Amino acid sequence: MALRTLSGVIVCGAPVSFVRIGFNPNQTIEVDPNSSATSVTERRAIGPARDFVGTPAKHVALRQLVFQTRGGGGTGIHEELVVNDVISATELRVSWNAAVNLNADFSRIVPVEISYMVVGEVPDA
Repeated sequence: MALRTLSGVIVCGAPVSFVRIGFNPNQTIEVDPNSSATSVTERRAIGPARDFVGTPAKHVALRQLVFQTRGGGGTGIHEELVVNDVISATELRVSWNAAVNLNADFSRIVPVEISYMVVGEVPDA
């Protein structure tokens, strides 16, 4: 079996959104229609352009975020950034949610970039 490695960077177009990435080829399948600014860049593929024989290994990581705040130091602010992913033999779905509970002040964690890498076996020629 040969190995195939895919990678890329998701540019987050909104605080809450998702993107689906196909593996053969390494391309965007679907972007949240409510977040047209979301895109996938810096896509790379190494190895034979074939389908994975099973579910590949993956690594999804927050690469950059911005913390925005405005106000005079209110209390009870809880911020959370959650990045989720689901993988199959044919695609990776990455979603994120920058949830915030406000108490008078404005505060938000804004995801900017999420990187991904997928490595798996593909059949020999």
